[in-house]
Amino acid sequence: MSIDFLDSIDLITAISFLIFLISVSIFFYNIKKKIYKKWYINILILRHFIFLSLIILLLNPILNFYSFETTKLMLGIFVDNSASMKLHQQPVFNNFKSDLNNFFKKIEKENIPYESYLFDRDVKPFYQTGLNGNGLTTNLSEVAKNIDNNKNLYGALIFTDGVATEGVNPIKSFDDIKIPVYTVGVGSNNEMVDISIQTIDAPTVSFMNDDINFKSIIKSEGVENKKATISLYQNKELIVSKEIFLNNKLSLNEVDFLFKPKKIGNQQFEVRVSSFEDEVNIQNNRVRFNILILKNKYKVALLTGSPNKNTNLIKENLKKNERINFDHYVKVADSEFRPSINSFWSKPYELIIFDNFPIKDQSFDFVRILGKKIIANNSSFFLIVGPNQNDDSLNKISALLDFKIVNYNDTNNKQNWNFKHIKDFTSLPPLINAFTIRLENKYTDSLAYFNNQNPLWIRNEKNKIRKVLFLSPEMLKLKTAFLDSSERPSDLILNISISWLLQISGSKESYFRLNKKRLQLGEVVNISGNRLSELKNFNESLNLKVSKEGKEIENNEFDFNIDLNRWEYDYRPPSSGKYNYEIFFENDYSKLQKGEFEVLESKIELSNVFMNEFLLKNISLNTSANFKNWIERDSIVVNLSPKIKKEMRSMTAKFNENVVVVIFLLSLFIAELFLRKNKGLL
Repeated sequence: MSIDFLDSIDLITAISFLIFLISVSIFFYNIKKKIYKKWYINILILRHFIFLSLIILLLNPILNFYSFETTKLMLGIFVDNSASMKLHQQPVFNNFKSDLNNFFKKIEKENIPYESYLFDRDVKPFYQTGLNGNGLTTNLSEVAKNIDNNKNLYGALIFTDGVATEGVNPIKSFDDIKIPVYTVGVGSNNEMVDISIQTIDAPTVSFMNDDINFKSIIKSEGVENKKATISLYQNKELIVSKEIFLNNKLSLNEVDFLFKPKKIGNQQFEVRVSSFEDEVNIQNNRVRFNILILKNKYKVALLTGSPNKNTNLIKENLKKNERINFDHYVKVADSEFRPSINSFWSKPYELIIFDNFPIKDQSFDFVRILGKKIIANNSSFFLIVGPNQNDDSLNKISALLDFKIVNYNDTNNKQNWNFKHIKDFTSLPPLINAFTIRLENKYTDSLAYFNNQNPLWIRNEKNKIRKVLFLSPEMLKLKTAFLDSSERPSDLILNISISWLLQISGSKESYFRLNKKRLQLGEVVNISGNRLSELKNFNESLNLKVSKEGKEIENNEFDFNIDLNRWEYDYRPPSSGKYNYEIFFENDYSKLQKGEFEVLESKIELSNVFMNEFLLKNISLNTSANFKNWIERDSIVVNLSPKIKKEMRSMTAKFNENVVVVIFLLSLFIAELFLRKNKGLL
């Protein structure tokens, strides 16, 4: 126990103490002269004691209490319970369990306290019946994390074959461990020779003429001081190759390629690594993957029958999209466009937009030729009804959009309306509802509708041709009514319509890739997809649904990796069999992608049955410990002995913050007041 003072003696404290000494001197002088009566002396003693206590409190005293605590440290024993442990010929798994039990008895006899754990993909407390070799994968980095977090261990002992099939690099994960980690290798240490493609990292979607950055990690085992060739092919045509030097028996090498795609569409690529003599598995020397290569620019034709309030709004929206080049044809006379309409008929367009066009009844030949052009060029079609259109002008053209006009009201019949999915806007202005239509395509989706249930904004797809119809001439009102808002309904309608029609950020442009279509039990399915455009249907979250034999077993949201600008999802199938998956935006009826993958009954551990002596020796070497083979396990007990940890604990009491001290001083004040009052001094 000790007393310390947090504050040093300052001028106030010094003066107070000087006054106290002078007062005490006068007090003792008067006592010697027998001036004070006995009861008055008691009052003065009490008063001086209070004064001295207040001076001491000015120095902010603290009282320190110390105690020592002794703790017995433990040995952490970690036993590998993965599938590969059952397949070693020496030791046989049953003998391994029996000999391990005898090892536990031996260290108990030596009075070595220990904690025991089983591990595969994670770490669990050890129990005898739990040691069954049924773990799907091995994650030694989880063992390192457990050792690092357990402050009651003086050392660790790991029984394993060193086959690490999951987690971060095991050698690096033990770098920061402060206690010795002894390893006991189980199985034969005959090194297998294998070079494999561990990972591929490439965008799932890219533009034509843009550089594609491809990365791959190549793992080599049992190969030292040799060269390997990594090659990238597109449709069996060599694009680029590179040599790497394998200087360690166990190494991970990252390879980067930068290349330009040569064709548009869903292109298949293959990365290959050269094989070596006596290699145990050459199937992992090749990996195929797909990248969707897209156009940089889309051609759009805008036909305006008569310029109106919507025309500039549409043009502004098209100009904002850097991937769109558009031609604007304006009708200036009954049979004349500027520029010439002949240019429209001769050029192919991905999207044709009719703005307030046609404003007069068109011939069947016009509709027939337009229909042929749409089919021949696989064009999408967008009709925005204008103020000069009526049932006569739209009667024939409506067949191309799969609707039929039931009624037309040329008066300003305004109706309230709502979006079907979008909830972001309130107090939407009423719009003119001049047309009552009947939908001829049962797959047509109404994205917005009037309160009388008449469609306002619809879209459909038929024979791979996409079409959108907006049935009110007052689209501009949806901008002017929201000038103070960062988001406007007019922009939303045009953005969603055009991106869907051009299939930008839609099912054809968003491509999601699985790391494997056939997996072993225990492997993770990694699904990723790049985003090239900021546009996304209704700003909804992207979801993955996984089902097996018609039963849904997973339905969750993708994570978006901001740094890589892509969606990512990791899923570990619980059992073998065939799985179906669907990728879709929440609340959107259209699926972006669907497919299937298969999980084989064989476990990932079973393809790597050997003892990785290189890894285990490095783990022990990095932590100042020893590696032993299974037959030498008993010799490791010599290095193990019980250890204790002494800890000093301290408790501090601050007088200035202590309630007891305050109560004590108040009691002294009250006692003095009581004595003075009792003697008639108050």
